[in-house]
Amino acid sequence: MMHPNEMLVRRWFQEVWNERRLEVADEILCEGCDATDLHSGAGRSRDEMKQLVAKLQQAIPDIAFSVEEVLAADDRVALRWRARGSAVGPEGPLPVDIGGLSFAHFEGGRATRIWDAWDKLGLLQQLGHLPRELDPAAML
Repeated sequence: MMHPNEMLVRRWFQEVWNERRLEVADEILCEGCDATDLHSGAGRSRDEMKQLVAKLQQAIPDIAFSVEEVLAADDRVALRWRARGSAVGPEGPLPVDIGGLSFAHFEGGRATRIWDAWDKLGLLQQLGHLPRELDPAAML
């Protein structure tokens, strides 16, 4: 039997992202939900998360998420996900494949805290903003 909080994160990716039903975010995220980007440290409210979803769906109209692995226990869920689609590029569609990790804390059947880490560098490379091969030693 699937953990109730795992069902919620699966709903987030399926209904909010894949089915483009932003209103479902209000059912999954509590009003004061705080979502933190682990790379930048930036925090987002529930409304800001909905704005981010809409913006990414506009930039990658066919974006589709798959949940690849989930660990759920008590009030916490950890998951690995992948998003694929085609970004709108100046010379036509650009295929993108983005991987990420998310961790969420739930209370009363809603997410109260979320931490996300995803491959922003890889996305910039796929969009042609950075070279595909980067020499990490040259950046130090």
